[in-house]
Amino acid sequence: MSAPNFALERIDGGQLSLAEARTGGERVILVFASEECPTSALTLQRLAPVVPRLDGTRVVVIVEDPPEAAARMARRAGIATTVLSERPPYDTSRAYEVQTVPTTVLVGPDGEREDTVVGWDREALNRLLGDA
Repeated sequence: MSAPNFALERIDGGQLSLAEARTGGERVILVFASEECPTSALTLQRLAPVVPRLDGTRVVVIVEDPPEAAARMARRAGIATTVLSERPPYDTSRAYEVQTVPTTVLVGPDGEREDTVVGWDREALNRLLGDA
């Protein structure tokens, strides 16, 4: 299934689209999260040390909160990657059929969704990261 494109606000200014994130044919891991969700925080903390070691894969965190809250969440988790803010009515989350956060989606170099992990599932996340 094709991954829907989007353009969302970066916490460091400007916007980023999925097409831009995939420049160079990279895989992209999208992590949908919310500051108020402790499981989202756990997922970001788990990903933080892994992100720098992912060759050919870009991690993009989409936080269903205003930019200030998204930035605060990223700082607390210690994750150094692209963080986007999604405001209501959460069109991007709906396009990806996100029903709960965290939801992690692996988008392949061809723009197809390759894998999805809903919630905190260590084995499934390890598999997704291994696939990336």
